[in-house]
Amino acid sequence: MVPREVLGASRQVLEQSFQAAIENLVPHAIEALFAKASSSSSAVEQATVFQTRYYLQEKRQAILEKMQFFLRMLLDRGLETSYAHFRPASNILTQQADSLSLLDSLSFEETLRFNSITTLLRNQADQQLNELNLRISTLFGQEDIRERENPFRPYIFARCIEQAIESMRFEPDIANLMVIQLSDALGRSIGDIYQQVNADLARQGVEAKLVLKVSKTPDVSNTPGGRFGHSAFANTASHYGRAAVVAAASGFPSMTMSSIPSLRDFISLQRGRAACAELNNEGQLNDSEFSWKSDKFALGDVLRRIFGKDDGRFPEGSGYTQFLSPTGSSKTQDLSFPAALLPLLKELQSEAATSGMLASERFASQSVLLKLLGKMHKQWVTDTTDLRNPRGDLRNLLVEQRLNLRALTDKPEQQMMIDVVSMLFESVFADTLITPELKQSFARLQFLYLQLALMDSSFVLAPRHPARLLLSRIASVMLAVTAHRATEREFEAEIAKIFKTLARHDCEVPGLFERIHSRFDIYVEKELRVQDKAIRRAVKSVEEAQLRYQEQNRLSLLISRPLMDIPLAQQFKNFLELEWARAILLAARQSEAQMQRFCAFVPDVIWSIQPKPGNEDRQLLADKLPELKSCLQQGLELLNWNNFKQNALYGWLNDAHQKALNTATTGGALLSQVELQNRFALLLRHIPLLCSEGDLSGEYAAIRPFLGAVTEEIDLAVRYMELEAHSSEASSIPAALRPGKSFNPKPIMEKLVCGTPLEIQYEGNARRACLHWIDPQACALVLSVSGVSEPVIAEQKYLLQQFSRSQARLIEPGPAFERVITTMIRTADHLESHGQSS
Repeated sequence: MVPREVLGASRQVLEQSFQAAIENLVPHAIEALFAKASSSSSAVEQATVFQTRYYLQEKRQAILEKMQFFLRMLLDRGLETSYAHFRPASNILTQQADSLSLLDSLSFEETLRFNSITTLLRNQADQQLNELNLRISTLFGQEDIRERENPFRPYIFARCIEQAIESMRFEPDIANLMVIQLSDALGRSIGDIYQQVNADLARQGVEAKLVLKVSKTPDVSNTPGGRFGHSAFANTASHYGRAAVVAAASGFPSMTMSSIPSLRDFISLQRGRAACAELNNEGQLNDSEFSWKSDKFALGDVLRRIFGKDDGRFPEGSGYTQFLSPTGSSKTQDLSFPAALLPLLKELQSEAATSGMLASERFASQSVLLKLLGKMHKQWVTDTTDLRNPRGDLRNLLVEQRLNLRALTDKPEQQMMIDVVSMLFESVFADTLITPELKQSFARLQFLYLQLALMDSSFVLAPRHPARLLLSRIASVMLAVTAHRATEREFEAEIAKIFKTLARHDCEVPGLFERIHSRFDIYVEKELRVQDKAIRRAVKSVEEAQLRYQEQNRLSLLISRPLMDIPLAQQFKNFLELEWARAILLAARQSEAQMQRFCAFVPDVIWSIQPKPGNEDRQLLADKLPELKSCLQQGLELLNWNNFKQNALYGWLNDAHQKALNTATTGGALLSQVELQNRFALLLRHIPLLCSEGDLSGEYAAIRPFLGAVTEEIDLAVRYMELEAHSSEASSIPAALRPGKSFNPKPIMEKLVCGTPLEIQYEGNARRACLHWIDPQACALVLSVSGVSEPVIAEQKYLLQQFSRSQARLIEPGPAFERVITTMIRTADHLESHGQSS
């Protein structure tokens, strides 16, 4: 059985069951609200309840339509990510970094409310959900039952209700109450929905039994651990036990922690208790307390200050001294040099024989520590180094070497940075949007990033530090190109070269990260545009269409300005300014001589229809008429005019020439042929544009005909995402899904760069997309969309409108490095709050 096909059939059953269930959703919610209003003691609360009832009655159809719409989007994403590497983060520890303050309780309360709703639906589903989870794991041949991999889990129902109400833009109190009541009403039918899905899976032959796989687990005690020793980070579930983090953030019972957080507690929350217990048994987390931290400040606040996200909790001042322990630097340390690092020390001595360093000395200087970290990075973490423990989990090398590294420090700032970078990589390993392959590559840079953090304080303080930007850029691009398989391998090879370069050098090389990041940015912009032939031709088509549009406008202006005070029939003026300008544009693509001939036609034809009182002018007109007719005929052929339009123009010109010959006197001064040519001198000296000029952000509709002509000429198959193409569907879109007045496109545009991973609603399905090219003229974008073989040209205005309708979204809630910092701080906050409450 092909899992995706089986789930696709069951999805139809679920959608039909859901549609039937929500028909009675609003009446049940209104009935519950009526009872709530009767029991309310507060007038304000009663008013909120009555207002909620009113909106439910008035907006019933729109709410139901939107619930079905968002359910389809969630199902699309769920079916794509079941037992796959890609999965958007959705728990409290992976929210955006702009809400890191403890004072921002709104996000925390909303998360708890959502978790309670999900738990309610899970409890109502009871045995039917357990059976469905079992069938899904059986379908994918998994030996672990994980509800998170179930594309039909209760989360999607809670989320579709929440998104539907959010998009209606009700007042917060009304929206919260509406979500709770609708979710409670859905809970009555959730069991029946799952029962029908289970029945359909059973009909397709998917049994509710667990697949057991017998594997021989290596004896950890007898497995060689290399120079780093063992790192028995156990993992009871995928993604380093993220279920433990979700459970902790959702208010479920969790592990027992001390009132003072330690590195052991941090790793326990990130990876799970079993992993931390095994690691602790090997002695790698002995003395895991943050001895460098003052007891006056919480760990989360300290991390905020370290990463420049402090919100005023610390007194005025600079540096780290305010939250460092006053006794940290005076603590007695072992004066002996760590035995594991002696070989590296000998190499340093041989490289600097005149330094006078001896192995028996206590080497606590910053320079020795930095040089040793450079050696550890270049020699210890090679291509042959096994970065996974016997269980298959990534090893935190900084934790394994923590005691050795701390023995080389004499300042609490250095000890602090060792622990902070260790926690940083724990959060990197826990980020579900970074692919496993990239995590392993990043794991090879642990000593390098610690060396950088000790050398350069701006690394932790500056969000746009090149080392942070490089990590984020690589993670984002690799997430994006998975939607376009033609470029994925090339980018994997290029990124492998980057990691090989980083493996050969350390942070003592000036500008190491700056140069690599700049080159990679240039590479991304170039390769996403040119690697795929269809994408490259699509970009060229947009540029050519813009050039033709601007060139025609320029020609029209060169013709219209001299015509302003010349008495001429308006219809013929329009022909010259619009149609003949286009003919000149087409002639320019044939030859420069042809273009000059068509430009000269304008003053000549205007002169030809002016009165000719003198015999000399009449003779000259008779001589020029054949040339004018020939030029006009060629132009009309380029314009592809039909016979009717051509005959109409020929007839008008014939009458105009007869009138010019028969008019003996004129009512005003006549312009000679030379004077007319002088008036049109700029047109006669016209040089075609070589590149687009100016802002074209509002000109897509006018450029679109040129774009269609270009793609047709080169026989390029493309898809379009544009307002005109979707105007017929406007009536089918619920009013609440149309762009809201409060939508601000600027933050979205700032995040849209080449290589940005997107998820868009396309042809009724939520699809992954990669942004290959952004028009510098702010007119259009070129995308590749999963499941679509042709490149997609998107009107910028339409794409932003899709974002405002929640029909498009950025897959990443923020840059990878900022997400990692957010996870660190939220984990620390949870440790602190749990320790205080226990």
